[in-house]
Amino acid sequence: MIAVNRARVFNRQSRRFVLTKVGECLYRSDCGSYFAVVKHHGKQHRHCMQTKDREVARKKLVEFRQQLQQKAPAADPAAPTFEQLAWQWLEATRVFLKASSAERRRWLINALVPYFPLTARNITKVDVEQWALIRSKRVKAATFNKEADGLRQIFQFAIEHGVMLENPAVGLRRRRIVVGEKLTPTGQQFRAIVRELRGNQVRDTSASADLVELLGYSGARLGEALAVRWRDIQWKRGTLTLTGGEHGTKNYQRRIIPLFKPLERLLREMAARTKEARFDDKIIRIHSAKVALANACQRLGLPSFQHHAFRHFFASNAVEQGIDFRTIAGWLGHRDGGALLARTYSHLRAEHSAEMAKRMVFDAS
Repeated sequence: MIAVNRARVFNRQSRRFVLTKVGECLYRSDCGSYFAVVKHHGKQHRHCMQTKDREVARKKLVEFRQQLQQKAPAADPAAPTFEQLAWQWLEATRVFLKASSAERRRWLINALVPYFPLTARNITKVDVEQWALIRSKRVKAATFNKEADGLRQIFQFAIEHGVMLENPAVGLRRRRIVVGEKLTPTGQQFRAIVRELRGNQVRDTSASADLVELLGYSGARLGEALAVRWRDIQWKRGTLTLTGGEHGTKNYQRRIIPLFKPLERLLREMAARTKEARFDDKIIRIHSAKVALANACQRLGLPSFQHHAFRHFFASNAVEQGIDFRTIAGWLGHRDGGALLARTYSHLRAEHSAEMAKRMVFDAS
């Protein structure tokens, strides 16, 4: 049996009657009259709608809330502001986060604070809805969803610490993310970019070429590639360990990948070019190839490929070679057994299958 949410109140003659909750902040008495019970600035406000029509009651509820919003709240020096609460949430959860995750939450808080200049307990659903209306027009769906998740977590933190009684972000809908086609260089484009970076006569961009090749031959994320040290290469075993360095890998687990032939060739060339390389030195001495890569793509008339495009380049080449999704997922550090790869690159597998089918030319006649 579903429990009915009821609230008991007293009228002026001290006669008790029961209110049944029929909607958010909306209650109905036994005689059919509607009442508003709204929590505002830490206090509960009750108001008789003087109607038995539900639609009319809803409109009056909106008006009643607007009237409460216009009232200036009493100053409470002990009540934390949203900004103070958000930073407390970050400090309380920082111990469980990677440094990069904590930094993303710091950016998230800085983006949210300007929209909530109130004390935390005075924030209502109307405030959150107003934020969603404005913010959804300014940022992409993925960014909006991350900020909305952060709001929910901050308010939940406030509830757990007795600052708020309700989470005003509950029920906030996520925006639909339209996944576009991943921008991935072809083999010809990849080789052209590497040649352009290595042959630059104006500025030495060979380190950028090393980074681009390392990403394309290993499938590593940018942070993982930049963290590789000479000690992570096991020449005799033919493996490379991706640790992610001090920030760790995305899923906190280091992984070992084979020294694929192009990867081993690149690493041996880099080792031969590196003078007095020490065991603990990083093999890549730059932090990014973004500028050099953008300039090279512009000179070649190619799309502006980002670092992550070369991880897709690795994955698409592996799929086209007929390697099973589970094996590729292990190399890339995916923990879903290849489900994401199957959704993302299934069209390549179909194209490869169709191309291989052309080789089946035997016939009995």
